[in-house]
Amino acid sequence: MRSFVWVVLAFALSAAGMAWAFRESLAGSPLFVAAILGTEGILAALFVLRASRDGELSAWLRPKWGDFTGGALTATALFGATYVLGRVLVPEGSGRQLWLMRLYLQLGSTDVLRQKAWLAASVIVLFAIVDALAWRGLVPSLLAERVGSRRAWMWAALLYGLSYAPAAYLVGDKVNGPNLLLVSGALVTGIILGASTRFFGRLIPGVIAHSLFAWFSLMTYRLMTPSV
Repeated sequence: MRSFVWVVLAFALSAAGMAWAFRESLAGSPLFVAAILGTEGILAALFVLRASRDGELSAWLRPKWGDFTGGALTATALFGATYVLGRVLVPEGSGRQLWLMRLYLQLGSTDVLRQKAWLAASVIVLFAIVDALAWRGLVPSLLAERVGSRRAWMWAALLYGLSYAPAAYLVGDKVNGPNLLLVSGALVTGIILGASTRFFGRLIPGVIAHSLFAWFSLMTYRLMTPSV
């Protein structure tokens, strides 16, 4: 019961942080980044304390030969899956392209990000780390006490996607409704990164994959809206 309560609290904190961060008034601002890193950072810190107490932290974070290759392959799968998802949910010429444009507006201008490439890269890697510690580390370890480790990562992926639901209302529009691209994209990301962590038994390949995917998506190729 105690672990279930912690899962609920972790989900509520993450969802609240996303809802606050994705307000239009924070679009492209440092506060958008700070809100996400702050809430996810709390969950990440809890996992570090928990794993350190149990003597498991080094096993989760130990680098191994081939991590970059595994991360690159996972990133390729992640980009491919989200690309297909984008084409299905937001077909070319559809009014739902407003969803995609609103997301990129929130993330910030490509030109501005490229002018601060090193800072952007640092933030991307930091986000990938805290996101992994929170959602591929803390939440699955808590869920495993209730549903077992084989199913815990899948439930964690589902909760990860749903944690973006409040934000989806904020980056939606009156015509098309809540931004389903955000929630479904988070769900797909959670599933692929969760499966990667389950397969490798460590967090490093998933962190590499998430970092590469985020960099490529934000800085190199913006899906269907390269001019945004």
